[in-house]
Amino acid sequence: MKKSYKKGDAKRLIRFIHEWMGLTSGLIVFIVSFSGTLFVFADEFVSLCAGDAKYVTVDPSKEKLPVATLIDKFKEQQPRRGIFYVDTYTDSDRSFRIASEKNMKDFTYTYMDPYSGEILKNSRSYWFFFFIAARIHAQILMYKVGQTIVGIATIIFLLELISGLILWFPKRWNKKARKASFTIKQNTNWKRRVYDLHKILGFYALLPALLITVTGLIMAYKVLTGITQNSFGGAADGEALIEAHLPKPDPTRKMLSIDEVISKTQLSNPETKQIRIGFPHEAIDPYYLTVVGETIGLKSWIKGDFFFTNRYTGDRVVLPASLDNYTKINQTVFDLHVGHWWGLFGKIITFIIGIICSSLPVTGFILWLRKKKKEREKRRTKKVRIA
Repeated sequence: MKKSYKKGDAKRLIRFIHEWMGLTSGLIVFIVSFSGTLFVFADEFVSLCAGDAKYVTVDPSKEKLPVATLIDKFKEQQPRRGIFYVDTYTDSDRSFRIASEKNMKDFTYTYMDPYSGEILKNSRSYWFFFFIAARIHAQILMYKVGQTIVGIATIIFLLELISGLILWFPKRWNKKARKASFTIKQNTNWKRRVYDLHKILGFYALLPALLITVTGLIMAYKVLTGITQNSFGGAADGEALIEAHLPKPDPTRKMLSIDEVISKTQLSNPETKQIRIGFPHEAIDPYYLTVVGETIGLKSWIKGDFFFTNRYTGDRVVLPASLDNYTKINQTVFDLHVGHWWGLFGKIITFIIGIICSSLPVTGFILWLRKKKKEREKRRTKKVRIA
């Protein structure tokens, strides 16, 4: 009896901690989970918003204009906007895309006809996902203070997942207990349904939710980033080290045109369908941030690669193995976090897990309110009996 009492006492303590951790972090967890869930299909939403502007009617008698000319035409029509990358496609019917900003706030995708230079559409879908959804997810639009709040709430959620697993374990592993632990009871009242949704869906979502939570913490905290990098052959301070390996401005040398760089990149990567050229912060910096792939999205790509290109030679900047691993590890962590680890299937799974994680604070709060109501009713009944 003594051993059983201790187990029950420990579980009551865990339940108490689980409840109050959920109450203190629930709202933040809901906001972070839901905004992150929206981001899973960001690329598909961006594509949907672009509509017909993604494609153009091909005129066999015309050739595509040079990328430099398209950029000049864009600047003529929108001189106050700064370009931070361009997307060009090998398919003849794809439009040319420019990502630009105004005062580091108004992020826009501009789709242009590569044969005429006509602007087909300006879409703010990029602004919504890159600036709004991503910042809500990472910092609830409160910058450094928000980052701290989100980080603490994420740590609490990790502890919630672990304590929730402990509370999920049934006292006995008989047939009835197993059924109650693994299946949502049908034809029952809403109170029982809420309990099952919290307990059972939480269990099924546990492992992928842990993966999403841990990868989020790795990206949020430099200490964890460093540990991860060192564990997999990367460099903890890779960003600073990469900067040291990039080419430096040399006034005695002439840079290649952007079209020459793209042409050379295409020759080096014949299978690529899309090339993204990212511009450096300073125009005099002699390198581009280049992404090649079958499809390139907001923050990831399919069957592709990311590297720096020397603007003097058009060649890929060769980095030491540890720095090459640094970029690959960072991208892998991000892909695991947002569901880009197995194409559409990975996104669907991550989206479902995101919905479940978003629901846990809601169902947990409903259960807590129900518990408090029962306690009040019990106290009132006790007072009536005493009277």
